[in-house]
Amino acid sequence: MKKTVIIFFALICLALNAFCSHQHEEIKGEAAGYVNAANAFLAAGNYAAAKENLDKAVNILPWSAGLYCMRAYIKAALGDYAGALEDYDITIQLDKKDADAYANRAAIKYVFGDYKGAVKDSNKAIKYNPQIGAAYLTRGNAKFSLKKWKSALKDFDKALELNPVSADIYFSRGYAKEQLKENAAAAMDYFEAIEKDPDFDEAYENFEIVQRKLKRAGLTEEYDKAENYTFKSPDSYLKRAEIRYKMRDYKKALSDLEKLAELAPKDYRAYYYAAVIEYNIGNFQSAVEYFTKAITNYELRITNQRQTTTAININPKKADLYFYRAIAKNRTGDYASAQDDLDKVIAMQPRNGKAYLARALVKEAQKDLRSARVDLNKADSLGANLADVNINEIPFEIK
Repeated sequence: MKKTVIIFFALICLALNAFCSHQHEEIKGEAAGYVNAANAFLAAGNYAAAKENLDKAVNILPWSAGLYCMRAYIKAALGDYAGALEDYDITIQLDKKDADAYANRAAIKYVFGDYKGAVKDSNKAIKYNPQIGAAYLTRGNAKFSLKKWKSALKDFDKALELNPVSADIYFSRGYAKEQLKENAAAAMDYFEAIEKDPDFDEAYENFEIVQRKLKRAGLTEEYDKAENYTFKSPDSYLKRAEIRYKMRDYKKALSDLEKLAELAPKDYRAYYYAAVIEYNIGNFQSAVEYFTKAITNYELRITNQRQTTTAININPKKADLYFYRAIAKNRTGDYASAQDDLDKVIAMQPRNGKAYLARALVKEAQKDLRSARVDLNKADSLGANLADVNINEIPFEIK
């Protein structure tokens, strides 16, 4: 599947208790001290130290299924999947009805590409605990990898019933539906995945892919319905605009930024990224207009944050906005106004070499050769080169 195995396994680990079904197992004496230390390191994200303490606890209590299961969890977090598999094997030898251990081992087997083994262990987990949602997800993903789409769908449905807020499950189900050519239903699942996780890049990408499939198939009603889904988070429109830009669907990307501007009219990003797109496709005058709106909103934003005047004037993002507007103005032939913007950039960032070089070029265009030479020398002393100002494409990178 396109969803990475690492993310999938992280979901499993987070969903299950590190002690598997042995969270109430009583650990006493010296071993308890090591376990407590391991838990503290685990909470702090120091998995290596947690494992070191678990190793000592296991040496003292080699019959404790809970300790092996906890160590397996830590080994998996460290990327030692083979070691985790060994510890889950021992956990199950010590307790053949530990549903969580079977579910976790199934996830490890999925990582190793043992899809039949993952299905078998998931079956065991579900047998001993029918409410263990992670096992349904693992089994569904394993069946998916075995190209048993319809059977996988049933597992994803059950996993969602038990965990209806999981973006990963919606994504997996959407991908299975896509294989069955149920593209309208797949689009809905990808949309739900985005709603649950607005930073889920692959969900945006797959949504666009199934939309194109619907359009090619002439399913206009289904296409329009999916296209008109309304995101709860304004940022989802920004993220989708980025994905659509990368897929060279500039018209749709700009449409998403318009929606962002409607939902968050004071958000400078809608105008900034619209300016970036317009510049990159050669609409320089439109880019200038969008940069102007972005600058206005950005200055209002900083003012509302009640920063000092000095902080506003040296804000690096503000300098970037003026710089890119100057570059766009230069492309339109508005050299004097471009120079004004570059004057502002240099006032904010006196050691910005590319601003001096850009200003030198617009001064040359205005036949102010002596002043241009001064700026060229300054730019050279600061290490600027023509590549810094001959910008054919402004990066579309959401930060």
